[in-house]
Amino acid sequence: IKSTHPVYSFNDSSKSRLTDISIAHESPIHAKENAQPERGETMVENGLTREMLAERCAREFQHNWIVNLGVGMPTLCSDYVIEGRRVIFHAENGVIGYGKGARGEEIDPYVTNAGGQPVTLKSYASFINHAESFGIVRSGRLDCAVLGAYEVAVNGDFANWKLPGNIGGGIGGAMDIAACAK
Repeated sequence: IKSTHPVYSFNDSSKSRLTDISIAHESPIHAKENAQPERGETMVENGLTREMLAERCAREFQHNWIVNLGVGMPTLCSDYVIEGRRVIFHAENGVIGYGKGARGEEIDPYVTNAGGQPVTLKSYASFINHAESFGIVRSGRLDCAVLGAYEVAVNGDFANWKLPGNIGGGIGGAMDIAACAK
């Protein structure tokens, strides 16, 4: 998340400054000693779960921000928006204004985030074509982007490869999103 504060990696005990790909240190998350993942959670590192990281990241989202969530762990962020904040999630596939991940009867196989996971829709949701979706990105309307690990490395390098078995490429819009998000 871009921040005016110095940013640090969760696994960097020396607190060396990184690029704007980590979370600001203003309100840190704390790993539980001897933590064990709860049902459905995956331990990442140092007692932190993917869900804890996503929740901490979502705390940075401000009211009325337009936020793009990358594939992988970032997609979990939509489940942890602070109550009362309206965050407008944007996906390259053309869904604007989606909410938390869909479960059970909420699932509509045609309503997914960029990672192909089913999501719910907010009352203000809209569907647009791919060109318009990237028009939002390239015109600088994204307030924030959270990129997945396969899209960006800890040193800031972007992935650029085709995933085996996929017809299209694997990077999606990470380059445009990173360059154009505020």
